[in-house]
Amino acid sequence: MFTKPIFETLPILITTLSLLLIAFVHHPIAIIAGTGLIIMSCLLLYRHYTELGTDADVLDDGQAI
Repeated sequence: MFTKPIFETLPILITTLSLLLIAFVHHPIAIIAGTGLIIMSCLLLYRHYTELGTDADVLDDGQAI
């Protein structure tokens, strides 16, 4: 599921929106929610690249061009 191209740009959007939430809404709940969204986007990126590392279509087969 995480090998789709949307998972390359979605965490960037989530991180940007959460930083804007933290910057413009100076409330403890907004800071906690924004930090949680940043952590979630980091986990999405980690899972995306981990799943790409196990995908046979993406891996190099060792043959030189």
